[in-house]
Amino acid sequence: MERLTESLVDALAQAAGVSKPAQPGTPAEAKQVAALEALLQLAMGPRAGLLGSGWVLVLRTLSALQALQVSAQSLVCFAFATSTA
Repeated sequence: MERLTESLVDALAQAAGVSKPAQPGTPAEAKQVAALEALLQLAMGPRAGLLGSGWVLVLRTLSALQALQVSAQSLVCFAFATSTA
């Protein structure tokens, strides 16, 4: 059961594509968002306690997502600062 759960979480984490995000507005992006939503629903669901070592993959995926958000915010701030200077 542990191996099966880890395989499922790994497949969703890979499909979420946080290490290589798709271009905004593309079908690939929609698939990545859907995979990320499924991963989050699994982690927040009533059977989340059964994820076992799959939690490592969930947390790594969320950490990578947070890093993307911080990076994107930095780019927006930099672009704004250079356009107003």
